[in-house]
This record gives sequence, C-alpha cells and structure tokens, in this order.
Amino acid sequence: MANPIKTKSFAGFTLLEMIFSLFVMALIIELMTLSMQTYRGMQTQVVEDRYHDWQQFLLVLNQELAHYQVENVDSTGIHLSQRRGRYIRRFSIKLEDHKIYKRPGFQPYLYGVNKWWLVLDQELLWIGLEFDNGQEFLGSLSVQSKGDIDETNES
Repeated sequence: MANPIKTKSFAGFTLLEMIFSLFVMALIIELMTLSMQTYRGMQTQVVEDRYHDWQQFLLVLNQELAHYQVENVDSTGIHLSQRRGRYIRRFSIKLEDHKIYKRPGFQPYLYGVNKWWLVLDQELLWIGLEFDNGQEFLGSLSVQSKGDIDETNES
C-alpha cells in the first residue's frame, strides 16, 4: 500500500491579496469623502447665493410701486403716497436691522441686507444693495413721480 501524501491546505487570503483589498477599500473611502466635500461646497454656494432673493425683491417692489407715487428718495428710504379721494396715505420703505420693509406696519421685503443705495433719476429708481454675505446687486424700476401724478389728476 502506497502512503498517500498528506498536504495541509490553508483557506484564506495571502498577504498580497490582503494589501490589495485594503488599498481598494481606502480608495473607495477617499472617493466618497471627496464627493461629500464637493456636495457640501455646492450646497453652501446655493444657500448663500442671494440672486433669486434679489429678483423676487425687484418683482414685489415693482408691483408695489405701481400702486403708489414716489414722493421722495433719500438715504433713509423711499417715501410713497397714495391718493384715495381727498385723503392721502403716506408710506415709506426703509432699511433697518438688516431688513427692508414697508411702514406703517411691518411688511418685510428682504432680509440679510447690509446696506443699500437709492437714486431717483426722472422716471427710474436705481436700487443697489449689498447682502450680509457680500453679494452686491444693482437694478432699476420704472416709477411715477409726484409731479407725473399731479399732472394726470389735473386733466
């Protein structure tokens, strides 16, 4: 009878296979970390971008100014009036405590505003503002000045 040769077989990974699998796992973890950082950066940029807030503010303000006459524009705000029969109601749009709102009462238009610039140039109201995050925007709206309204009321 022949003596069969007994060999021991080991089930498992060799050292080289283990190093390779660790390298692949480290690569996958690094790619996941980079993609999360990129996603967070894009999310922060979208949240901090105030362009859509600016556009919404211009649309709302344009609709508001269609119903009022611009009395005066100075460093404190936009002063408006509205004639109802023989009564004249006065309003103002101001920037205080980083908010743009209409007075009397409190009707907020825009939050997070650091400063604004207002210039009334005949029938155009130029508005520039800087948000708290440093973004600056400039736009213009067509307005009816007090003189234009007085002329239409007389005729």
